[in-house]
Amino acid sequence: MGRLAKNEKPIKIAIVVSHPIQYFVPFYRKLSDHPELHLKVFYGARVGLNKYEDKDFGVEFAWSMDLLEGYDSEFLSGSEKVTDTRFFSVKHRDIDTHLEDFNPHAVVIYGYSQLLSIKTLYWCYRKSIPVLMSSDSELLQHRAWYKKAVKRLLLPLLFSKVSGFLVVGDNNESYYRYYGVNSAKLFRCPFTIDEDSFQRARCNRVQIRKRWRAENRISEDVFVVLFAGKFTQKKRPNDLLEAIDVVSNNRPVCAVFAGDGPLMQEMKKQAGQLKKNSCRFLGFVNIDKLPEVYVSADAMAVPSGKEPYGLVTCEAVAVGLPLIVSNKVGSVGPTDTVRAEENAIVYPCGDVRALADAIVRLAESPPLWQSMGRKSLQIADELGMSASIRGFVKAVKSAFVE
Repeated sequence: MGRLAKNEKPIKIAIVVSHPIQYFVPFYRKLSDHPELHLKVFYGARVGLNKYEDKDFGVEFAWSMDLLEGYDSEFLSGSEKVTDTRFFSVKHRDIDTHLEDFNPHAVVIYGYSQLLSIKTLYWCYRKSIPVLMSSDSELLQHRAWYKKAVKRLLLPLLFSKVSGFLVVGDNNESYYRYYGVNSAKLFRCPFTIDEDSFQRARCNRVQIRKRWRAENRISEDVFVVLFAGKFTQKKRPNDLLEAIDVVSNNRPVCAVFAGDGPLMQEMKKQAGQLKKNSCRFLGFVNIDKLPEVYVSADAMAVPSGKEPYGLVTCEAVAVGLPLIVSNKVGSVGPTDTVRAEENAIVYPCGDVRALADAIVRLAESPPLWQSMGRKSLQIADELGMSASIRGFVKAVKSAFVE
């Protein structure tokens, strides 16, 4: 199927998702501007729209962006009563009615972790409407044998009802292939971020960096390693704290922690015992301020023990930061956002000594740091919003033809 003829109507796409997610909104806006698509997003919950307390961040906050502006959306009946996004919480018996009224040509669902997605898939199967699936699932994490056995039995059957898969990266592709999905059904559609905000910050890096570092009492000669995320055990922010303690004995380095969570107080106490003032805790940083933090750093560390993808890596490459990531981060791959020894140093998860060595390696080699930064910018261009739109449209057309 080529471009739609002038007398053809746009392809009607329904996206069914649990709740408004800040990372997806810029993507929806761009899709809504596409001349060949008529997009409508159906939400099962209002979580994230108003001020709320995130159980992992441990703080009450509201996102500093309008999550509903710039695209057509509709909340399913009873969405105001849904307070979490667990499997049985987001179910909505009336999804059939909403979809019937919209009458889509194709439907997009996000994985199978909510009953809403399963119900949508079943409705589409009954109506012979193609379904596209997006997820960040991977095979990096340890899973109990019985869970693997159940998935090995059920997922090939589930996936056989899906017309195409919007894969976000190399590990995601491997996951689907493992469960029997044919490569012809895989369409690369990288995760997106608010590119415009990060590009503006990148263009004003010198001024922002000078001001931000002065405000946070960090001199220009200090090598800053950024951690951005939730302070939880699976994110392992304490690994960076321990590594920076080792490195700071001999070098001007600083770890900047943007985020909050259960480990915050423990880490602050630990940082207070360090020999040097080599840490800054920013607390929760809203999305409108994050680009300034990124461009003021020299590298980003993602020490997570469980990270299906790691959208912070997309944000880091958008401003040209080299990365130091554990081998449990899902965005590591030869054609993905994080490429070992190209724009990143990948180390064994939990190996603090290896993490410290990676920091030293970047801090002591400006040519390596600069070349990895340039590579990050190249990757950002390669896997940016335009690539996501192309992959999405290609998947839609392929499913629509079928």
